[in-house]
Amino acid sequence: MENNLKGDQKMNEEITVLVEELKAKVAEIKDLNLRTPKGLLSAVVIVVRFIESLSHSNRIFKTEKKSTALEILNSLIDIPYLPEFLEHSIFSWLIDMTVETLNRTLGKLWIEKVNT
Repeated sequence: MENNLKGDQKMNEEITVLVEELKAKVAEIKDLNLRTPKGLLSAVVIVVRFIESLSHSNRIFKTEKKSTALEILNSLIDIPYLPEFLEHSIFSWLIDMTVETLNRTLGKLWIEKVNT
């Protein structure tokens, strides 16, 4: 019983840290001018980097990376006059292109290079 309590407490602490990290990233994104291509792409890079660092530290499953990034971007950014399915497609494409560019330029383990 005591081990379960310690495990729950550790998980709660990890979730709290994760929420604080996400709040910092959201604040970073909110400071961008999201109405410009540069601001939109910067937001995608911030989210991709955040999700990749979570995956690298085993705090998110690799299979959930893209869907989590899409959820974050879609909840933070609204592209006026576009239906949700088009926003989803645009964000999906931007995520794919960002990851492809980072993988090609810095290698598959780019998060280690970026975080050092």
